[in-house]
Amino acid sequence: MSYPKLKRTNRYSVNLNDDESQLIELAAKATGVHPSVIVRQLAMSKAIETLVSEESLSEFNLLDIINKGAQTQLSGS
Repeated sequence: MSYPKLKRTNRYSVNLNDDESQLIELAAKATGVHPSVIVRQLAMSKAIETLVSEESLSEFNLLDIINKGAQTQLSGS
């Protein structure tokens, strides 16, 4: 199943040293995912982790949130 791309108009610049950049590139090659997607996924994951307390983190399911958002997007709501 293919989902429509969400328009992303907000940009952030991130400066990485050579080691950090190589780590992102290795992760991209290992997964077949574009480096910008890796960085975005890591940033979103860390942001959510920061916002959610440790007690409720064990009950937190990012996949459920993503699926709910995707379903909402696909239904045009």
